Amino acid sequence: MSFLFISNLFRNALIPFLSGLALINVCTYMQEAFAGPGHMLLKLLNPLVLVVNRDLFRKAEFIALLGYPIPSYIAAGVLTVSWGLVFLYGIKLSVKKRMQC
Repeated sequence: MSFLFISNLFRNALIPFLSGLALINVCTYMQEAFAGPGHMLLKLLNPLVLVVNRDLFRKAEFIALLGYPIPSYIAAGVLTVSWGLVFLYGIKLSVKKRMQC
């Protein structure tokens, strides 16, 4: 969704492609650098954690939310869906703004 949002902001096709490529490289670096259990927030913000199943299900990791333990992959899924909704709303606003011009 973030790639679609970035490509919607620019008219030139090269800028969204290069920025998307840079974003993929940053996410890959975050996946490799912060794979340990001490970096839970960074693992939740990285969408590649959802793709790599061996790290996701190798050990059970939980996050305390309001005193209740929640598996980290559920928290990552909820965060991903919420970011997707934010980007969809941003795309909707930018398309509406362009249609008015």
